[in-house]
Amino acid sequence: MAKKLSDQEREWYFEAIANFGGAAVVGDPATQTITYNGQIRSDESHVKTADPEELAHAVAISLLHSDTYSYPLTALGHEIHYAHGSKGSMSDEVDILISDPDGLPYAVWELKAASEYEAEKKDAIRNQLFGTATLVGSPKLLVYATVDPKGSSSKIKCICIDYTKYKTYDSWIDDGAPSSDLFPRDYEDIDYKPYVSGGENDLEMESTQADFRAVAASFHNEFFGEHADNTLFVNLVKCLLAKIHDERTKENGNSYEFQVKYRNNKPETASEVYGRVNSLYKSAYNRYIDPGATEVDEINPKEFSEERVKTVVLSLQAISITKGAARHGDIIGAFFEEILRTGFKQDRGMYFTHDNLGRVDKRDSQTRVVLIQDCFLRSSHG
Repeated sequence: MAKKLSDQEREWYFEAIANFGGAAVVGDPATQTITYNGQIRSDESHVKTADPEELAHAVAISLLHSDTYSYPLTALGHEIHYAHGSKGSMSDEVDILISDPDGLPYAVWELKAASEYEAEKKDAIRNQLFGTATLVGSPKLLVYATVDPKGSSSKIKCICIDYTKYKTYDSWIDDGAPSSDLFPRDYEDIDYKPYVSGGENDLEMESTQADFRAVAASFHNEFFGEHADNTLFVNLVKCLLAKIHDERTKENGNSYEFQVKYRNNKPETASEVYGRVNSLYKSAYNRYIDPGATEVDEINPKEFSEERVKTVVLSLQAISITKGAARHGDIIGAFFEEILRTGFKQDRGMYFTHDNLGRVDKRDSQTRVVLIQDCFLRSSHG
């Protein structure tokens, strides 16, 4: 339980909120309540009791909307619920969710009262950030934060983790728990380095089955939920083949195409990402599936939106499928098993639109992916 605030600390929080002018949050010291702007998406009441953690929430959101960070109110979510478990019988809560200009998850925040910040750090990062991220989708950043009630101006104290590189808590810890204590302003990435084949910032080669299962779990939750959708699955497989093709054909010194690129420190739009990935897939189709075809297949944006393609890219851009398969076994199999674990029922065989892409067979009462004509085997292993 959070330590009780002193009168001086409580006053500090309300003054900090007032200093932002009430655009995002209004504090009422008389009633000890916090009221959030109605444009901020929430699954709970916009009026909250001003306990120690809520006051940290209020100042953080005020800061995020201020000139310090410049995130619009419509990009901010506060106390968003995500269902999990059997038929959504349970739910996890995200304290703050920032969406990108395409409406996709950009940053997931877990905030604590200042007095709890250090003591709760390990459990919160492992369970409430990494544990919840797969329900949210494919955020770029995971943020553990608080606001200390001290100093002449309010500041966010945070641990900012790049979720595009670290899909599991264990992989993050194994790599030394790298993080930043600064959160980006207005989606900027001033340290942006494109992923380059054979370069300083090449793809992660040591991603394990656990990492790919985490990615697949996020796809399962975001794209399929409780309902199997063959069309979505086929287009997801097309995106995966585009990535494998990009990895296999990219010469050293050249940037990969299967990534979200930045211009002037700002990320590309979903439309720009889709165009490049679709071109990759069409090249892969000609090479692996139907060489010499006059009519080339593509990722259908009416079936699988440009935003969904961008989500897949954000999830997979930092990690190598081809090298991971060579070092850590059948990561593609692990990937599909996780996607198909519940939405696609094990008591029936299902066939997808293009037999060269994949199908699901029922064998030994277990659902598994059968890769037809060695499409993925040939593309991922040369």
